[in-house]
Amino acid sequence: MEDIARAQLRYRRAALQRDAARADARSCLADALGELDDAGTYYTLYYPDDGDRPDWQGGTVPADFSHLDWNALAPSLEVAVEDRSTRRAILLAEIARRSRPADTVLVTVGSRSAPQLALAHADFERHCETILNLGQAALWLSAPSARWLIELRPPWVRVAG
Repeated sequence: MEDIARAQLRYRRAALQRDAARADARSCLADALGELDDAGTYYTLYYPDDGDRPDWQGGTVPADFSHLDWNALAPSLEVAVEDRSTRRAILLAEIARRSRPADTVLVTVGSRSAPQLALAHADFERHCETILNLGQAALWLSAPSARWLIELRPPWVRVAG
């Protein structure tokens, strides 16, 4: 009986630790998620320990543990844009060109601890500015079903697929 109680205690402790880590990870996106929640926008979060986490790069860019190797391919677009509103316009045009309204846009923030954010294409367009605020250093956008990847690493915009 004591072994069962210990096993249950270990299980509960592990669950509490996982929940605490997820709450900490979610805090990386707190402002944006608050705005999405206030607007009634449906979204899904994928945490680093999720087994069903989507392939955020869609196999479009060679990668190793720490970076995407853009030098290994010719991106369909690679441009440095200092103006934020111009970068936003380019981003929206590239996404519109590559995806269907039914596609899910997957947002991956440059923080390893942050969960991925998945939301409908139309919701991404509606909340684009809020989402762009997440990626001060780096942000990757993809639609795994459409096999494209956009990297925003200001001032650079790179597109593959």
